[in-house]
Amino acid sequence: MSDHIQQLQAQYNAIEDRILLKLHTQSGFEASAWITRRFLALLLPALHGEHPQTGEPILSPQQMKQWAANSTDDAGENAGDLPEEAFEQAYEAPQEAKDLIGPDPILLSKITFRGLDSDQPKIALEPEKGAGLELGYDPKVVQVLLHLLEKAIEKSDWSQDLHATDPSLYH
Repeated sequence: MSDHIQQLQAQYNAIEDRILLKLHTQSGFEASAWITRRFLALLLPALHGEHPQTGEPILSPQQMKQWAANSTDDAGENAGDLPEEAFEQAYEAPQEAKDLIGPDPILLSKITFRGLDSDQPKIALEPEKGAGLELGYDPKVVQVLLHLLEKAIEKSDWSQDLHATDPSLYH
């Protein structure tokens, strides 16, 4: 996706037991995707800069310095600078929205990094088959996405450990 994200939202849906990620861009494209608990376990380390399976850093130390410099050079705000109200605003679909990846939410299952050796790395969040979402892998996008996911997780029961029922109930 080449144009900038206008609004990004992540909300826990208890009936689906998933997080619905919605976004629309400045040019009116809109997309939505489901994030499962399993996918979130892959996504969170990646957003923190670690390979989800190996734990190795995704970016080299040189790239991390450039990444940090880009975040301080950016005239925009980062997630820490945005007021909490900015994250509580209702999602507003663009007028005459154009589907970026189809009318229904996709089910995310893969993470792919592109252009890690460039000055504009990307993180692609993709379904098993078909088109997915490609976001800038930069501090501003990552911080906002992490904050939104944190808020959605708070509304879920995902942080609670699952316990087997007392086996004596079945005897």
